[in-house]
Formats: sequence, structure tokens, C-alpha cells
Amino acid sequence: GGAGFIGSNFVPYFVEKYPRYHILNLDKLTYAANLDNLSECAGKNNYTFVKGDICDTALVEDLFKKYDIRFTGRVWVKMPGDIFNGSTVYSSSLKSIYRSFDHYLAQKGTQGVCIADSRNQIKNTRVSHSIFRQKFKKPELFYPKVMELPLFSHSNNHAGIQLCDFLCSALLFPLASYVYCRGFVENVHVQPSAQEMRRRWGETLRKLQYSFTDETGCKVPGVIVTDSSMNSLSSFDLFC
Repeated sequence: GGAGFIGSNFVPYFVEKYPRYHILNLDKLTYAANLDNLSECAGKNNYTFVKGDICDTALVEDLFKKYDIRFTGRVWVKMPGDIFNGSTVYSSSLKSIYRSFDHYLAQKGTQGVCIADSRNQIKNTRVSHSIFRQKFKKPELFYPKVMELPLFSHSNNHAGIQLCDFLCSALLFPLASYVYCRGFVENVHVQPSAQEMRRRWGETLRKLQYSFTDETGCKVPGVIVTDSSMNSLSSFDLFC
């Protein structure tokens, strides 16, 4: 959406101010878009324009592979009726994502920011404070490559979060619901059709995970699964 009103102001600013970052602009070029507003970015080494629809799964998959885009995340599974503390889980998940993201940035020799899907002011403040206390805890600085506390936006006006929505809502959630909840839950979310989805997307998603080995020598998978149902399935089973 970088050729619209907001994007055509933001993209040139970012291209000029941050020459070390490569800006990939994906836009469908509907009635509100105008590439003339981005003429100053043409020919810049750190800018690429791609005409396309963010709902085009084949195109998005190709862009993920071409530009070395990786993902990390958490999947939480509980038994029906078990207590679930959403605030604690959300904060823990974001810390886990910060850890993986910081490692990725260190490997690439760069810095970055984390943009999270906004919920409400109280919940956003709570999770930001949790990250703040850990990030600036002395004597060691946590997440040194992540420049800020999480920034919050909405998927209806942020292409990056829309990509995350596509990844989570259209792929990871249906797969996880089928793999980890089958036999425990019978509802619209647990669909046998997810088997075909896993055959189509499983290997691609497995390769797009950002996995690494931590300072203790332990392998950290891109998607970490916490499963209280004790069905002996791991994150590996999500994709294979």
C-alpha cells in the first residue's frame, strides 16, 4: 500500500533517511494509488516496487523467499475448561518474539523495531512495560538490536500486520487447531481440510521459520508450542 496517500509520504522519507534498509513497496495500484508521488525513489538502491495484491498467496510466498523474510511465533494449546491468562501469555509471547528478532538482527548486523497489533491502551501499556523492565534491566541490556519498545498499529492500515494476519489467520491457526486440538475439540476451527493445507504449505512454512541456537547450545525453533494437553506433539508436527 505504499503508493497511496500515507505510503507516498512515508516511503520517500524512509528511503532517504535509512539508506541501509531496503524498502519493499507492494501495492495493487487501485484508484487511490499514484506512482508519480514516488518518482524520487525510482532508481534508489534501497527501494523496490512490486505491483500486486497482498491477497495473492503465490506472490506473497515468492516475496518471502526472494527477500529472505523469516517469521517467529508462539502457539499456546490448553485443554477445554482450563484457565487461560491472556495478559501473561501475550507478554510472554512478545518477549519470545523479541528474543528471536534480536538474534536475527544481530546475525544480519542491523537494528529493527517491533510493530504489534494494537488491542487497547491498557493492554498495550501493560505489555510495553513488561518489555521495558526486561530490556533495560541492569547490568545487561536485553534485546540491544531492537531499538524500541513495541509500536502498535492496526491491520486495516498497516501492510506488515496484514502479512502477519495472512500468515497467522489463514495458515498457522487452522494448522495448529487441527494438529493439536483434533480429538479434544469438535467445532468449526478443527477442519480435516487442514491436512491438504499442511501438504501445500507445511514445507514452505518450516523453511521460513527463523530458528537459531542460543548461548547454551539449545536449538530455538521459529514456532514454539506450549501444549498443556500432553498429546506429545511438538512444533515439528505443525508442518510435517
